[in-house]
Amino acid sequence: MLLRSFRAHFQNHITAYLAIALNCYFLAQTSKQLHNAIYVFILLPTLLLLNKSLIVSLLDSTVFKVLLAFGAWHLLSISWSTTPDFDNAKDVLYVVLFVIAIAVAWQKRKEIHKDSLVLSSLITCLPSLYLLVTTDHSTRLYAHGIFSNPLTAANSLIFLILANVYLVGIEKRKNVMLFYLLAAALHLYLLLLCQSRGSLAALFLGMGVLLYFRFSQLRQLKTLIVCLLLSISLLLTYAVHMNWLAIPHGNKQSLTYHFPNQQNIHTIRVYPTTSGNPDQEIISLQSGSVITNKHEIQLDPQTQRITVTLSHPTLKPYSQFRMFAVDKNGNREKLRISPPRILNFESSFGNRLDIWIGFYDLFQQAPIIGHGASQQLTVKTDSRDAPYSDPHNVLVGTAINTGSIGLFLHLLLLFATLKELLKESQGRPLFLSLFASGMITTMLDDPHFFHSPLPYWLLLLIPIGYAVSRQSLSKDRSTDLSAV
Repeated sequence: MLLRSFRAHFQNHITAYLAIALNCYFLAQTSKQLHNAIYVFILLPTLLLLNKSLIVSLLDSTVFKVLLAFGAWHLLSISWSTTPDFDNAKDVLYVVLFVIAIAVAWQKRKEIHKDSLVLSSLITCLPSLYLLVTTDHSTRLYAHGIFSNPLTAANSLIFLILANVYLVGIEKRKNVMLFYLLAAALHLYLLLLCQSRGSLAALFLGMGVLLYFRFSQLRQLKTLIVCLLLSISLLLTYAVHMNWLAIPHGNKQSLTYHFPNQQNIHTIRVYPTTSGNPDQEIISLQSGSVITNKHEIQLDPQTQRITVTLSHPTLKPYSQFRMFAVDKNGNREKLRISPPRILNFESSFGNRLDIWIGFYDLFQQAPIIGHGASQQLTVKTDSRDAPYSDPHNVLVGTAINTGSIGLFLHLLLLFATLKELLKESQGRPLFLSLFASGMITTMLDDPHFFHSPLPYWLLLLIPIGYAVSRQSLSKDRSTDLSAV
């Protein structure tokens, strides 16, 4: 009787439980706290909710059946790992249960009180407001909880930004609309502090998809394109103004930078990227000028100006050297001669191309079935001495661990989900935008599809759960979820 009562309670209030669990992404101080919250509020209750009627309904979904096949192959692949670790098998169960919870919650969406979304949005703003006051806005964001990892934090903030912008479009109360806009702006500022270029690209794509499918008129599309082109133009103009980018011309290229107007600065140090001894002190406040690696550097303490003349013109002058101002106590401050990391104009994806090439060589060793889901593999690149164990690409991780068979099932799951998301429905704009952003973030950061709670759950698993609900639980028939 008690179990039956809890099932009915959880079924009727699953959206509230889900909101609590999602809020824990931003309130938990450690990953263990986050995992425990997800288990207690979502995974364990969903496991108790399973019954024959619900399972039969779920199996009507092509997306859900492909997910089960992918999970089964992932579990099987553990057996041929060099050191099989079946403790990883629980991650498959967690992912499947979370998808089921999302599917059931979407069926119960009409029971959500209109003010509960406002409350959830407000709760997620609390840690953002705290960081806004306490963080150092001049450096990359490192804090507690998900914010201890800037990539994790940025990907989670994408979810909040897209969700709040979507709520603006469906909300009719002007004061609440303003609140959602301010919440989205707050999360956007923190995302910029995370300085993740991949997350910024994912946000742009997700926002474009959201606006296009939410406002599909040609006028809205034109406005989106104009705003995008204007933003790019302003960014490039500012980059050229700051000498982050320069149009190569002539035999030499002169650039001017300013160092902080502080009396305790004793030395300006230059770290040439091509120097064999990068720690060598190149220029001091009294030296005036020096030539290093055929680059001429002139310093004028009166005007707080450093003029650099490059021997070979380049599009990215900052790539030739780094500069630091050093005080009398030996403390150094990086001079802003290079753009923030989020605007670093480079095409290597943070050495990811070298990492992917290295893991591709490992893939060729076991192309059909992979090395096993619990196999720990590493590659070395020319960019650093320490090996990489994270492929920074979920498809590469799938190919390495489960081979071509696993990669096929992974791609089939994504295709089946996208096909369902493209169909006309109430939630299409939001879930398509989350899916688009999730594809970018997992292609640049996440190593495995079946993993314990991470931000990609918000961006990929929620759209997958929505697709499952559309194909099964939303059909015009009775599904008694609380039956024994």
